[in-house]
Amino acid sequence: MTDAAYSRAVRAWLDELDVVPEWTFIDPSAASFLVQMWTDGHPGVTGASNTVLDGIRSVSVALDSGLLRIHRSCAGLREELPGYVWDDTAAARGEDKPVKKDDHSLDGLRYAVHSTAQEWRPLLTTRT
Repeated sequence: MTDAAYSRAVRAWLDELDVVPEWTFIDPSAASFLVQMWTDGHPGVTGASNTVLDGIRSVSVALDSGLLRIHRSCAGLREELPGYVWDDTAAARGEDKPVKKDDHSLDGLRYAVHSTAQEWRPLLTTRT
């Protein structure tokens, strides 16, 4: 699918759902798609912060704090969550390295959560 066709498909999907997103985070490696979405007037288009380890930490904090909940309708995300594991070989060397397999929904979650951390981190409370 071309960037233009994909942009039209995203727009049609959002129109069908009657959703106007505040932000649309796009993987920085898809720069031409980001430009296409911006050119097509898609709202809130920006490059996602796609740092893996910091993003995983942000998701963990948001989940642990209760600020992030995953709805039962998010079937793909719920299916991928248990498979998001650390690489045992890297761990033996003292490295934190996730296994990157079947994680498209998780990547999207990580992009959105980590890219908006400045918005939700002030909502965290200190536990005593």
